[in-house]
Amino acid sequence: MNPIRFVVPELPPWEEVAADLEQVYRAGKFHPGEWVLKFEQAVQEKLGVKHAVMVSTASDGLILLAAFASANKNEPGPARAIVPSWTFRATPQAPAWAGLQPTFVDVGADGNLDPSLLAHALAKYGGVLAVFPVHVFGKSCNVEGIERAVGGDALVFYDAAHALGARRGGKFVGGFGNAEVFSLNITKTVPSCGEGGVVTTNNDEIAEYMRLARWHGDVPGSQDWNTDGMNAKPTEWQAIVALRSLENMDAVLVQRCDVAAIYDQELD
Repeated sequence: MNPIRFVVPELPPWEEVAADLEQVYRAGKFHPGEWVLKFEQAVQEKLGVKHAVMVSTASDGLILLAAFASANKNEPGPARAIVPSWTFRATPQAPAWAGLQPTFVDVGADGNLDPSLLAHALAKYGGVLAVFPVHVFGKSCNVEGIERAVGGDALVFYDAAHALGARRGGKFVGGFGNAEVFSLNITKTVPSCGEGGVVTTNNDEIAEYMRLARWHGDVPGSQDWNTDGMNAKPTEWQAIVALRSLENMDAVLVQRCDVAAIYDQELD
């Protein structure tokens, strides 16, 4: 009996990527370059955001954003990050890695962070530097309610791992809060070579920080570094596959909606 695969990676056809992958391989230029820039520009145009910064994984993107928040700590006592109680473990692990205390707040009936409970938690706890709402399974959060609850008192970083292509009020997810982080994992709507992520933001300071921090904080063209960072840089191979996947995203989303409709009908 042939096994039925629960998830089949929706990769672009081999013919669409083979020549470009071979060219990069033969040139030996795997570090971020032409293809990473092309992918970032394509994401910016598609989502209508000012900046897109590709990283090695979405988890790395979340960790670096948490580190950005942690660097702004200027009060004594524990620094907190609010995360929803229903999420993948990468969400609370990111602020924990950056020295923030994950503080869980419950979700609503839609599985996403409940804005009223968020407001209660913000009033109860001190030292909240960041909130990490999650677009669970790609269903957009109540971003309006969340950002009203926060009111500018903390940074809002959306874990949008599943949400590349999702919309809120007719607008693509990607430009909400201070930044959003998408996954390019092999199971997502825009897969790369196994792993990958992209951080989107309309904030110039955050974008510049992410570009430096993904490469150990190195300043391009010098031996200097002006911020802490890590090795979160993507490869050209990741960018080639991700770019072609992004071009196919709309068709993939239609196909996924068709499959979901079959499940809804047959399981009703």
